[in-house]
Amino acid sequence: MREYDALFTLSRCAGGRARLRELNREILLTQPSLSRMVERLESAGYVTREPDPVDRRGTVVVLTEAGAAMQRRIGQRHAASIRRYLGPALDDEELRTLAQLCDKLRLAQSTIPDA
Repeated sequence: MREYDALFTLSRCAGGRARLRELNREILLTQPSLSRMVERLESAGYVTREPDPVDRRGTVVVLTEAGAAMQRRIGQRHAASIRRYLGPALDDEELRTLAQLCDKLRLAQSTIPDA
């Protein structure tokens, strides 16, 4: 799930790219754990790492075509599973409201200071 979370987060970034530091803000992992996970994803061909063109000290993680395809496959199965469990309980309008609330909560995370 954490690998999927990284692929999903990258898929929502402009150009499928994010600095490692930005990715770390979105994923609940320590920096060393995230770095190791990115290495595994890179070995699998799902991401590449590049020096940040603006700040050469930073690293940019880039979603590959294979990574985007894997994210979509897993995402479709995940969405089907959610529909299977939530579908009977919520109508279409309630599902839209739930999606809006989840987006609002996700976006609010950037304003919460680290503990």
